[in-house]
Amino acid sequence: MTRCARKTIIEALPGKETVCAIYVTYHPDAKFPERIARIAPQVAHIIIVDNHSNKDALRMLHGLSKSINCEFIENKENLGIATALNQGARRAIELGYSWALTLDQDSWPEAYLVATLTEIYTAHPEREKVKVMGSNYRSFRTDYIFLQCNDDTLNFIETETVITSCSMMSLKAFEEVGSFRDDFFIDQVDHEYCLRLRSYGYKIIISCKPLMVHPLGNQTRHKILWKRPVCLNQPPLRRYYMTRNRFVLYRTYAFKEPHWVLSNLNAALKETALIILFEDQKIRKIMAMLRGILHAISGRMGRSQSQSLDSR
Repeated sequence: MTRCARKTIIEALPGKETVCAIYVTYHPDAKFPERIARIAPQVAHIIIVDNHSNKDALRMLHGLSKSINCEFIENKENLGIATALNQGARRAIELGYSWALTLDQDSWPEAYLVATLTEIYTAHPEREKVKVMGSNYRSFRTDYIFLQCNDDTLNFIETETVITSCSMMSLKAFEEVGSFRDDFFIDQVDHEYCLRLRSYGYKIIISCKPLMVHPLGNQTRHKILWKRPVCLNQPPLRRYYMTRNRFVLYRTYAFKEPHWVLSNLNAALKETALIILFEDQKIRKIMAMLRGILHAISGRMGRSQSQSLDSR
């Protein structure tokens, strides 16, 4: 890959010519080219960072990098979502882009994604403070809309955190506040970054309009009396990372972001109850979560070396 001289970032308005899309891939499925084709007309450039996918996936990704305005960074091992995002963001900075659009490999973006994020950015009365614009979404399996805006006249709301997929972030702010935390490896990487931005006085907004269809785990819907809760069915390893990194954030932001901490802790407790009630591998998942809490307390971070967690 050709390296470019480092450029001073000028935070231009977001739009096709100033936005670089960043995909992090890990064994993407055969429909990934369809999803990336939805983004290609909306941005100036695409960077794919692959975390050691299988040979068939790599063949597909290499083919994509030749067919669209795209370049490919191939990691020889799984370095985690945070490190891969950092690789993509630094490359986008080298190329002189002002904004990075980060995407999950399995999200289905809408054709008006970048236009809508640009619209909500320019509509904000303090747009110079807005450093991440997130996308509302529909759940892939349940068709549930994540964010319900109570006021039909609103096209965005301010929030504490947004997920990585289909979020647009300022690369100038990335250089100021620092990169994604490599030691988180995966899970809560996006939330930590948003909370850190807020500690610098910056703002996070999210669109009211759903801008993608997004899968969250292997969702299944169940019934408890009149309620219809959804289980994520994440494997034990993901539960380990989710729990460990959540508790690191609780400790760090308990006094700075009490609303977010209490809300996230409430969600974690509900997820735990649903695991016990409905999901398989209950004991392994609960043990993985307990290990995550212990490692958060002891400061044991980075990639898990536990083979028992990695096996499914």
